[in-house]
Amino acid sequence: MPYGTIYHYYQKYKNKTGDEEPEGKNAGRKLCRTCIYRGRPHKNGCDYIDHTGKRRGCSVDDCDKYERGERLEGTQKVSEL
Repeated sequence: MPYGTIYHYYQKYKNKTGDEEPEGKNAGRKLCRTCIYRGRPHKNGCDYIDHTGKRRGCSVDDCDKYERGERLEGTQKVSEL
């Protein structure tokens, strides 16, 4: 069964059971859209480890590594900016 089908029905079931949405300052991943560590548009995700060489060490919902700005290209290190 395709992943999309399962996810679709999971979302419908979750809404009926009253499960709460994740909480935190980045719960909807809205901050990820303007972060310098955001992944490429077709890739999604966080490229923090590519640019710093360190693990993020926090959950996506409560990310404390957010920095607003243009997405960094390649493996450009933050210290090189």
